[in-house]
Amino acid sequence: MKIGKMFLLEKDVNILFNNFLNTYLRIFYATFPNVKAKNTYNPKPWLTTGIRISCTKKRKLYLTYRKSKNPFLKEHYKSYCLILSKVILLANKLYYNNLINKSNNKPKTTWNLVRTITNNRKTDNNFTTMNVENKLPIIHKLLQILLISILYQ
Repeated sequence: MKIGKMFLLEKDVNILFNNFLNTYLRIFYATFPNVKAKNTYNPKPWLTTGIRISCTKKRKLYLTYRKSKNPFLKEHYKSYCLILSKVILLANKLYYNNLINKSNNKPKTTWNLVRTITNNRKTDNNFTTMNVENKLPIIHKLLQILLISILYQ
């Protein structure tokens, strides 16, 4: 049976809509299957699976404390946070120290690590020169723009 005839035979609007939606969803899911993509990018290589498990446990502790408002749970959560932050800091230091110790060119590796941690990249400082015959009107215009921007801040 053709789709158009199937819709024309039915008089009830709700059944027509359900038939349309079922047909649409069947075609949609056949065309675009649900595929889960695994994220393999790790922006923090020092973050181990143990630390991740501890972070999820910390989150669960926080949620249980928030539901119960128990002062004992609050103290337990705070002490767990303190220990976890120390562990994360130590893992971070160990990872970067290990990278520096394994390298042959330690200053270069150190500066590369500083650049990656602070997200500083090499900038292109190629300035082009501009030759202007009559520089006075341009200077006046720039000063005018500068004064307007200072006055209306």
